[in-house]
Amino acid sequence: MRNFFFLPVFLLIGSSSFCVSPPESVAFVITIQKSGHAIKDTNTKTWVNDFRTFRDALYKNDTAAIKSFFKFPLLNKSNDIWYLVLTEKELNTKKISAGKITPFTEKDFHHYYKKIFPAAFVKCLLKIKSDRLYRQEAVETPEFKEGGASTVKMYAAFDKKKIHLH
Repeated sequence: MRNFFFLPVFLLIGSSSFCVSPPESVAFVITIQKSGHAIKDTNTKTWVNDFRTFRDALYKNDTAAIKSFFKFPLLNKSNDIWYLVLTEKELNTKKISAGKITPFTEKDFHHYYKKIFPAAFVKCLLKIKSDRLYRQEAVETPEFKEGGASTVKMYAAFDKKKIHLH
């Protein structure tokens, strides 16, 4: 039985020169957890294997395996995932706003999958070495050009204390 793991990820898309907060940047945090089990296992190997399984599933476009890391519907008072996948106009049309929870269902996951995990996200995630992430608790990928003028880089971090790994 797999346990939770948390992978806060920041994907920055900016101009060709990297800066701390480029005006064109997109930043989002994804917290991934293996469906509904409390974290009790202190086994590092389990965490590392879950990370690798998730990364491999993204690479292979295995939506069934990726869905196993979510518990649907996703319910969040801020509706964060909707702000990731919809434009401002679409948010207004669907009447989605912070404060009133709009469930994100399994059907929504399939519909917006490529917006949740765009190619640049997958490419960056594949560059993260799980053993290095575990040892250092935070890593960043090299920058690469995406679509001409944009530079993409990922920062990943996890908190050993929150997931009870010592």
